[in-house]
Amino acid sequence: MVERAFHFRVLCLLAGFGAVSAPALAAPSEPKTPGGGFGLSSDRREPPTSPRPTAPLASVDRTTGPNAPTDLSHSIGGVCHECNFQGLNMRGLVLTNAAFQQSVFASSNMLNAHFRQSDLSGAHFISADMRYLTAEKIDMSRTQIEGTNLDHADLRDVKLTNASMERISMRGSKLNGCDLSRVTVKEGNLSNSSWMVANLKGARLINVSLDGLDGRQVRMDGFVMEGGSAVGAMFYSANLRNAVFDRVNLTNAKFDSSRLDGANLSTSTGLTAEALATACGDSRTRLPAGLRVKPC
Repeated sequence: MVERAFHFRVLCLLAGFGAVSAPALAAPSEPKTPGGGFGLSSDRREPPTSPRPTAPLASVDRTTGPNAPTDLSHSIGGVCHECNFQGLNMRGLVLTNAAFQQSVFASSNMLNAHFRQSDLSGAHFISADMRYLTAEKIDMSRTQIEGTNLDHADLRDVKLTNASMERISMRGSKLNGCDLSRVTVKEGNLSNSSWMVANLKGARLINVSLDGLDGRQVRMDGFVMEGGSAVGAMFYSANLRNAVFDRVNLTNAKFDSSRLDGANLSTSTGLTAEALATACGDSRTRLPAGLRVKPC
């Protein structure tokens, strides 16, 4: 009976219910209105004031006294759409088989959290601490990630299609095998990250650092990068068909065995003949003056 009551209280906390009797189980505050310093524009949907979960949470692996509801370092799951997790301490949380679509994670602590087999599509991650987050088979498509720290996060094989990111840090992160097609990133630091075999078809990056990137076998056809730098980046065997690097610092970047059909790198700096020695292109390929590639 005690265990069942505890599970219900954790459920209430995650759902954002305001009527929880135990003092230690205060629900997270309601989301701010658009433009209230929270990063949500007026055309974004706000979570309802009383989100109602449609499925129970999974069993809690362990509890640690009265602090358990506000320090969710255990395994949970369930369904809660458009819920408010503002300011919640989710450090070390193991989230499994959850459906939290369009929920708000603002100023949430997700340090060392582990998400697996869950649907977080359309969610808002704003000023969240997601350092060292690991994720497996997660749908984060159409998410909005702003002012968030994802340094050293492991997001391999995560779906991030049509996601929007702004003022983010993802230094040393692993995005190997991710679907990042049509993602937009404005003002971010992704230095020393890994994109091996990732899909960035149609992605757009503005004023982003890709210094030290491992982009082996990455798919970047139709990719656009405006400003920023990719110093020392490795684009080995990458698909860069119709890609655009506009005013990008490519000093010491390598394009070994990459395809540059229709690509435009003409306004980039730091590019050398050595970096393009084994790359190939076609008559539409545009490079800085004096550089050329062999035909594919």
